[in-house]
Amino acid sequence: MGRRLEVPVQHMGDAARLRAWCRGVGARLEGGYEPQDILDSLHALRAAAHDIASAVHDAHRPQQESVDLVNLLAAAEPPARPHWSRRLTAGGRRREAGR
Repeated sequence: MGRRLEVPVQHMGDAARLRAWCRGVGARLEGGYEPQDILDSLHALRAAAHDIASAVHDAHRPQQESVDLVNLLAAAEPPARPHWSRRLTAGGRRREAGR
């Protein structure tokens, strides 16, 4: 696991970049949510995941807020798998889900 840079590089810095990324991967933002709020939530999750991973790596305790956030999100029902999702088979080949 690499260390964070002294000066973080933000590739997903604003809501416009989030929308562009979603378009690029074929995802869409759910209606009723502000893109900036979603982006802020993603940044918080990333920080929590980094805190937990670096705690394991550096043998220290993660912040309780990080553990609580990851546990909260992990307990949620996963989103439905889109009909076009792909799965990796034992032989390494991809096949369309449901086929």
